[in-house]
Amino acid sequence: AAYQAIAVSAEGCQEHIRAKYLPSFLAIMGKGIRDPRPMVRNAALYMLGQFAEFIQPEIAEHSQEILPVLLEQLDTSLQSLKPGEKESSTLSRIFYALETFCENLEEKLVPHLELIMGRAIAALQGTFSVRVQELSISMVGAAANATKGAIVPYLGAVWPCLEKYLTMPHTADTEVLLTQALSTLGVLARAVGEENFSRDFAEKCINIGMELVKNNDSPDIRKCVYSLFGAVASVVKEEMAAVMPVCVELMLKTIQSTEGVSLDLEDNLTSLPLEELSDDEDDQESQGDSQDMAGDNLDGVKSMSVQNEYVAEKECAVTALKDFAVECGSAFYPFLSSASLEVASLLDYPDYDVRCAAMEATAHFLIAYYKSGSEEGKQLFVAGLPALVQRLCACVVEEEEHQVVISALDALTELLKECKEGVTSVQGHPEAIISCVQKIMKGECACQDAMEAEAGEEDEEEEAEQDEMLFEYAGEVLPTLGRALTPATFAPYFTGLLPLLLKKTKKHCSVAERSFAVGAIADSLEPLASELGTFVPHLLPLFVEMLKDSEDDVRNNAIYGLGESVLWGGEVLVPHYSAILSTISKQLGLETAPRVVDQIVGAVARFVIADLTKVPVEEIVPVMLAHLPLREDLEEYELVFRCFQTLFSAGHALTLSRSEERRVGKECRSRW
Repeated sequence: AAYQAIAVSAEGCQEHIRAKYLPSFLAIMGKGIRDPRPMVRNAALYMLGQFAEFIQPEIAEHSQEILPVLLEQLDTSLQSLKPGEKESSTLSRIFYALETFCENLEEKLVPHLELIMGRAIAALQGTFSVRVQELSISMVGAAANATKGAIVPYLGAVWPCLEKYLTMPHTADTEVLLTQALSTLGVLARAVGEENFSRDFAEKCINIGMELVKNNDSPDIRKCVYSLFGAVASVVKEEMAAVMPVCVELMLKTIQSTEGVSLDLEDNLTSLPLEELSDDEDDQESQGDSQDMAGDNLDGVKSMSVQNEYVAEKECAVTALKDFAVECGSAFYPFLSSASLEVASLLDYPDYDVRCAAMEATAHFLIAYYKSGSEEGKQLFVAGLPALVQRLCACVVEEEEHQVVISALDALTELLKECKEGVTSVQGHPEAIISCVQKIMKGECACQDAMEAEAGEEDEEEEAEQDEMLFEYAGEVLPTLGRALTPATFAPYFTGLLPLLLKKTKKHCSVAERSFAVGAIADSLEPLASELGTFVPHLLPLFVEMLKDSEDDVRNNAIYGLGESVLWGGEVLVPHYSAILSTISKQLGLETAPRVVDQIVGAVARFVIADLTKVPVEEIVPVMLAHLPLREDLEEYELVFRCFQTLFSAGHALTLSRSEERRVGKECRSRW
């Protein structure tokens, strides 16, 4: 019970565990995993899985101690299994912990990949139970998702195993192996990319998928096939044209289908399948007439229920159509109109996962029109954009489901990122989008009100986590809007939001609020660029003050803000160079968090990129080199390489020796 209590607390108490209890909890966990009593082992393994998911990146730093223990337990459990014997619950927990750990380690899993894949492949090639095979297939997918291209050397051994599951006859008991193999194959396609996923292999996947849909009337199979088609589209791009008509037709049928939907009527309280309500209707009615009829038919309906597998099938069909719009370019263009029309009908669907998928897909359909380059596409974009932006903004404010609000924010961000002035040039759009961010910051959205109204003490942690997600996605919207405007146009909007952002940096605010505020300000410096002079007196002291924060995320964003100020501030920042360098140098001497140290390296690189003639290159570059390779924030390598390029292009006297250049280059490439 104690292990389970600690496990479930990981989701809402991450910050407290990180700050005060992690070392002692890890010691307790290791002891529990080795406990001879199955109940205790299971609880400790569950605790590890929860920690792997929610206590990141700290838990990843202990991979050298944790993974050997997990693999040892896996070996012991598999060796103790007799042919035909049902696996223990402990074995399922070990796989759960391993899979969760793999997914969240990401590239840090690469050094351990051989050990994990060796065991997974051995389990697939053995005579283990259906459950063990299912868990092994899933673990292959988790490892591929984490390590991307590093999984390529194992494809030769994995593919025959998956092909066996995809082509063998299945019973109700073994069908899970088919769906899991389809899911993992899709993950592999996305992970290895078009460089390592051959066209012939992609064609084989499509053919297998088509055969499976043809021969199996199963929503679970169709769901997995749709996801596979979306993944293959990311590899073959416009070459999907040959199979596009059949794929789209299947997906639209799923979207239109009422299979699995039942209505509970007021009169007799009997459950009635929805498709039976329209037996006498003309199948050729227009969509508008069908919607009117649906409205008439729903009079007197007490409730509606949808079987989960059919809901998941609809969601996957919509997501696959979105993937086609993103990946397949002109090959999907002829189907954009029909896809847009059908997916729009799901924007008010009862299930929120389907609503989320429909919003994101609709946004990408408009982006596809915008990028089509045709006059017709431009007109359809212009015609459809205002209604969608209005719906998304209304959703942020009025929707009670957090996940739907997050999807709406994400859809707005994608529209701004891909269409820029196509969105912001429409009168009222920038104001409406800024208003959404403002209301989230003020806690005035319906999803925030609903959570607060329902929350007791036990729900406060969940509320904090959901608010953190809202802040994260709202923080993406603001700078993306800025990049879609000119600095002069963005500055007034930023000025209006700045007081609210500054309030969120106060000590009494949550970690999520402080991190969000500092990060959003830092991300907005690039789009402000030439207008930064007005804000420097307010922002530089803020970033320096936030370096005193006890939370790594906040300090990380503060360093990022100082670096971005230098990179985009131009001549306005030059008088502040010495003070900023002194602050960063002092912080480097105090800092213990690897991620923040990496960010300091990136900040130093930004000085060189901004103006190497105004900084003491001979002093700061050796400091940067001394802290390579980066340990956690690998995105800063882009700035490190730009720094080197700036030095070499300028023919600067400070050059690396040939051996030192090779060492740094090799270490950086191996980590990036």
